[in-house]
Amino acid sequence: MLNGPNFEDTLVAYKHLDDKALIRAHQIFSLMDQPILARVGPLVLELASRLGLPVSFLLRKTLFAHFCGGESLQACAALVESLKREQVGVVLDYAVEGSQSEESFDRCCDEILRSLAACKAYEQPFGVFKPTGIVAPNLLQNITEGRTLSATEEESARRGQQRFARIAQKAEELGISVMIDAEESWLQDAIDRWVEALMRERNTSRPVVYHTIQFYRKDRLGYLKQLLKTAEKGNFYLGLKLVRGAYLDKERERARLQSYPSPVHETKQDTDNNFNTALMFCWEHKDRISIFSGTHNEISTSLLTQAVDRDPSVERNDPRFVSAQLLGMSDNLTFNLARNGFRAMKYVPYGPVKAVLPYLARRARENSSITGQMARELAMLRKELARRKSVRS
Repeated sequence: MLNGPNFEDTLVAYKHLDDKALIRAHQIFSLMDQPILARVGPLVLELASRLGLPVSFLLRKTLFAHFCGGESLQACAALVESLKREQVGVVLDYAVEGSQSEESFDRCCDEILRSLAACKAYEQPFGVFKPTGIVAPNLLQNITEGRTLSATEEESARRGQQRFARIAQKAEELGISVMIDAEESWLQDAIDRWVEALMRERNTSRPVVYHTIQFYRKDRLGYLKQLLKTAEKGNFYLGLKLVRGAYLDKERERARLQSYPSPVHETKQDTDNNFNTALMFCWEHKDRISIFSGTHNEISTSLLTQAVDRDPSVERNDPRFVSAQLLGMSDNLTFNLARNGFRAMKYVPYGPVKAVLPYLARRARENSSITGQMARELAMLRKELARRKSVRS
């Protein structure tokens, strides 16, 4: 069996960062490792932005510079080429979240279409979009909850589905795939229905449309198994992005306030077990399912690489099996995977600084709630800083 990636190799992990960028990363994660600051800071930034205070300059040099690719597709070009030289792929993610008007949703959809064209031009296999960037959350909630829609809402739903369809059609025409992000549980059933319809239509010969499943939810393993049965019966392929989940605190708080059982697992270990079980289930059905494993967890990442290496019929660079991490995080996974010939990618958010503030705020809150993640990032960064210092001494 081939030797697997060494995720402790910080020389490979941070080769793409100069000393200034490495020190900046260490400073950012040191701040995010402070629980109170990580929770209060994003709220302060959002309030300051709404009040018109000049926070964009500060963000542009700190959080934005570390976690985002640029303010436009063109601004991302140098980063994309830099990552390509390291054999790391890129998923360009327009991180501007739509406001509550059909016109803003149309503008967001147009930018997503441009991002797909850019992915094709950069020879990248995936695009992505966030449903609430092109459809109102309250509409998705009403559909999920089975409420009777008004005539205006019916028209908005029709236009929303048309945007979904335009994006999927564009991806198919370009010969790439598009991933559709997951949202909060009270919006998700509507998204599930729309995405499943697109997969039936577009995934007859390859997985053009990728669904996203959040495995901190207790019901998602069952949903995955049922989805496979649907795909087998309908004779279409599944593209699945597997993630743990992005709205843990929000899900628990809403369940508490509205007095219903929390839909998410009580412990991180339960979530980890659910994710890993789902990952191996998808592997066992790889004739039907293509996997995009979006995780910063080393154990989960190793599960997939070991499965690939155990199967003599599968090459390390098989496009059906991709591991991905967010830009600015878990570089020890991404770059060591790529160095060893596995399919590795970075999620690269982009958009105007002020407009992507909700994304950055959510990123800070999520990271602060992931047990051990900040400590892990800091340990790796400190190890590389010490290595560089010793080399020069």
